[in-house]
Amino acid sequence: MTLQKLLTFAVAALLLLAFSAPAQANPGACYAWFCVAATGQCSFDATCSGDDPLDYRWTWGDGSSENHINYEYASHSYNPSGPAFYTVKLSVGYLFIGYYDVTCQIQIHSVISPPEDYFFGACT
Repeated sequence: MTLQKLLTFAVAALLLLAFSAPAQANPGACYAWFCVAATGQCSFDATCSGDDPLDYRWTWGDGSSENHINYEYASHSYNPSGPAFYTVKLSVGYLFIGYYDVTCQIQIHSVISPPEDYFFGACT
């Protein structure tokens, strides 16, 4: 078999696998979040974002330049005396499928009494 035929066969096999593979069980983007009010430290967990995403892009909503963390688990520190709400965006990339985005507002501290120690939620 010539090199050209071998390469043609390999490309055809890859395309066949790509288009005949079963669909993702849950393609999309989602995350859970947990914030400590006193410190402004927040943790994010995007393991709910389907099977084997290749890329996670986080945008924190506070203007920080740290907006591309390529992991399903991430953390970010907000100013605990700053705004109580921030809009966080997650873009999740899947091979041969594309990117899915989800954007939600998170709360990091109380705006009314009584004060609370932490805040948490899910974004789907």
